[in-house]
Amino acid sequence: MHSPPDYRAQKSRYRVPVLPTESNVPVYAWYRASNYARTIAVWGLAGFVLTFGGLFDAVAISTHTRGIWPWQAVAGVIGALFTVAGPALAIGGLFGLLRDETMLMLRADGVVLVLNKKRETMSWRELTGVELEEDVLTLVGEARRWTLPVTFDSKDIEIIAARIPEIQRKALMGIR
Repeated sequence: MHSPPDYRAQKSRYRVPVLPTESNVPVYAWYRASNYARTIAVWGLAGFVLTFGGLFDAVAISTHTRGIWPWQAVAGVIGALFTVAGPALAIGGLFGLLRDETMLMLRADGVVLVLNKKRETMSWRELTGVELEEDVLTLVGEARRWTLPVTFDSKDIEIIAARIPEIQRKALMGIR
């Protein structure tokens, strides 16, 4: 009898994103950190630089008819540099935001925080409670208190705080 092909064994030219976890440990839920404030800062700085590039270019063009040559050239060069630097700052800053892999995973073996490519883990047996005060999530363990050093969206942090005990019960009972 002919068995169906195993698609997992085939090589793919497409890179499939994989959560940083062991292959045998199921992930119940995972949450990415909020980058809202950093995104606003990147767009604000890029827009500010781009605006000044346009203003310097306007000065260079407006002084063209008056014959002020040295200031016209300086303003034109500065305007051109700022006009190129604004979008470059936006692209570079957003690339840095997309490379950030800060996440909180609720796995079968415990809570894992991936922060700057380092992982901290608190097992479900060690976890005794969850506290939420002013959008700061603290996991209380038998031997330590673990305050999460990252921010999540305000609505997500309440959902996370409610889901952790629920997933803890499921994980300790072996329910997937």
